[in-house]
Amino acid sequence: MKQLLSIAIVILALFALLVPAEAQPGYDMFMTPRTFVLGAPTAYAAAASTNTWLDLHMVVGMAKVDFTAYTVGTGTITATLYGSADTTNWWSLTNYAKAIPTTTIYTNYYYPSSTNWGTNLVNMPGTSTTPTASTAGFSTVYLSPVAFTGTGAWTLTANTAPNGDSNASYIQTLGIDTALLPRYVRVVWGGTATNGVTAAVLTARTKSTF
Repeated sequence: MKQLLSIAIVILALFALLVPAEAQPGYDMFMTPRTFVLGAPTAYAAAASTNTWLDLHMVVGMAKVDFTAYTVGTGTITATLYGSADTTNWWSLTNYAKAIPTTTIYTNYYYPSSTNWGTNLVNMPGTSTTPTASTAGFSTVYLSPVAFTGTGAWTLTANTAPNGDSNASYIQTLGIDTALLPRYVRVVWGGTATNGVTAAVLTARTKSTF
């Protein structure tokens, strides 16, 4: 009996070795998304620039890309996502969704003064919508999702951010389905600004710990 048990244990151990590590996402006990540097902070000086490509072969599901752009003076900065299967031939990616910068004000029950109210600027994947109860049959506010129809370059900067901040310095977000992406992606910066700073990160889940 002990001999049979020992043989069974050996067989199970050998079988475990045959299972590839990338097929065991449960090994990552934190189960948190990974954040990849898509575009390190870089000075922008009135000329198109291209970041080093990112390898997405371990990324799964929906990903979000956060862009940061700061301009000094007038002009705008744009970002275009490009994809490639071989790092030689590149094309502009489509079917992304632009998050909507939304200002949310939070009061504090214990501190009713407006000096303790929080004004949060949140990049939402949709628009807060209040239905008409008489026609919709309900009155609960819901999030109407943005469409995954984005194409081409995205203008990142504006004269004033939605929360009133000036100098066109804030973060914008887009979402994209990694199942529709080739293995490699990169961002190309452009625009009319003569001086500024750009950066981008991509956040998504991976097949394994690394």
